[in-house]
Amino acid sequence: MSRAIYICTRQGRLADVYRQKAEFLNRQLTPDNIEPNAPVIVERDGLLAAVINPVESVQVKAQSICLGNMIAPGSDWWRPGSAKPDGTYAIFRSSAEQLEILTDVLASRTVWYIHTGEIFIAATSQRAIIYLLEDFEPNEDAVAWMLANGTLGPGNSWDRRIRALEADSALVLDRRSWKVEIAKRPVAFRPQKATSRWFKRQLLEAIEEVFANLDLDYSKWVLPLSGGIDSRAILLMLREVEGLEHVTWGLGSSRADRRSDAYIAGQLAAHFDLDHRFLETDARDVSFERFFDHFLVAGEGRSANIAGYMDDFRIWKLFFEEGKSGVIRGDNPFSYSRIIRSVDVRKKMGAMRLSEYKNLRKYEMLSLKTQVMGSMFSRQPGESVAAFRDRLYQQYEIPTSLAALNEIKCSFVEVINPLLSRKIVDLVRILPARLRTEKRLFKEIFGEMSPPIPLAEKIAIENQAQLLRQHRIAQSMLAEFKGTTATQLLSGELLQYLKHQIKINGDPPARQEKENAVKARIKRKIPLKLRKTIKNNPFRSSPAPLMDNYLLAFRAFIVCKTAQLFDHDVKRARAFSRKNSRGRDK
Repeated sequence: MSRAIYICTRQGRLADVYRQKAEFLNRQLTPDNIEPNAPVIVERDGLLAAVINPVESVQVKAQSICLGNMIAPGSDWWRPGSAKPDGTYAIFRSSAEQLEILTDVLASRTVWYIHTGEIFIAATSQRAIIYLLEDFEPNEDAVAWMLANGTLGPGNSWDRRIRALEADSALVLDRRSWKVEIAKRPVAFRPQKATSRWFKRQLLEAIEEVFANLDLDYSKWVLPLSGGIDSRAILLMLREVEGLEHVTWGLGSSRADRRSDAYIAGQLAAHFDLDHRFLETDARDVSFERFFDHFLVAGEGRSANIAGYMDDFRIWKLFFEEGKSGVIRGDNPFSYSRIIRSVDVRKKMGAMRLSEYKNLRKYEMLSLKTQVMGSMFSRQPGESVAAFRDRLYQQYEIPTSLAALNEIKCSFVEVINPLLSRKIVDLVRILPARLRTEKRLFKEIFGEMSPPIPLAEKIAIENQAQLLRQHRIAQSMLAEFKGTTATQLLSGELLQYLKHQIKINGDPPARQEKENAVKARIKRKIPLKLRKTIKNNPFRSSPAPLMDNYLLAFRAFIVCKTAQLFDHDVKRARAFSRKNSRGRDK
């Protein structure tokens, strides 16, 4: 995909070196298994705007950029201060007087920024900012969040000076006073009183309006079709458009499993007579070191979820080389199943401290910094448990976890999420909790429109816990923990713990996996009515989860490898500047 970079100096003058560095970053920020498109670089009014590896769907006007997709934007979308469009995007726009950065309603696309006394840089790549600063200052909070949850935590970058712009925000830099102001619309659930029929009609109309206003050349776009309700809803909304390709991926063996995404997607494709491809993600003989280099460049270490990419990004490379503009994904603003106790909300959202894992309660022995939990992770006065659950899903999980997964794909193609449009999000926030929970109203709408094909019960990609036990991966992790970077960023106690837990010659499945398998077998034997009674017991709390030690090791591996990547970038940037400076002196 394309990545955007915005550079502005207080003096209003830009050195030629910034253009040269932007050109250099076009190759560095792109995985080396594809050849990037030539960058678009615009210098105007003392500001440099660059689009790295641009695809056709990127919009550039004057020095303004939109990555993603705007829904029915005004003709002046590119002017600072003009109406904020609906859609899923990152927008950079400026004039001689001010610079403005916009995030969409749920920050489905992350924008990073830094503002000092002399320079302002914003980008969809934190790596680009570190390269331009020629300096890297590790962020202990990001390290702690990665180890505990596999994310960087809300607003965190790997560099302590860089921040992520929050959802539904407008950052404005007054170029004369050099002051930054950020206007943010808060996340609030305010259920209205109306009939279920009224809400159903309103939600369906909102979804229909969003899809009717998508302005896409569908021959250049792909719909990933799974066995779930989300992609099925998009399929039903776009079933009349021409040229859209439908793709399902997963392990080759999953196509024969009647409960899997792959099998159910095939049934849907056959029912609607779709243009449909199945692409295998089987790892085959891919070098782990080569794969991980691509994974790190694509995602910049923001996610520890590798299971869907173990084919070494063969699928995404294929989309890029076929000239696809992007994929239409089904991320949506509905959250999880029913949660009765507020103490369980963070567990479900993947926002835990290491000490909250059953096997790491004595985390002090690891001498690790406990990550900071801001006010967003506390239930607010007057806030119901359901509202707390759904607010945290929209305020934390989408902009932190899902946006990180989107970034991985965006190194190859664009990603848009029509169901995350403001019109739909605003409607969801006024629904009663009973209609939000378990996507009840959403499922009702599209269940009635859908053919009688069941939803999938199993994902088609490889199990990550098993992946991390492979000899080649365990060996790489243990080798990394002997290096200098590991001893600088991770405690000696943690490294000793991991070296003791990780076995190069394989290890039986995690205890958690075994427990889950046993629970699943027992659950299937319990009558549905009794299961619901147990589930809705207000005194029932979910047990403390177990941390898979191989997963903890892999997260520690990501910490080390990401820091090494940034340190290498800084050295190259400083060498580049020295060389450029000598050339000017001559």
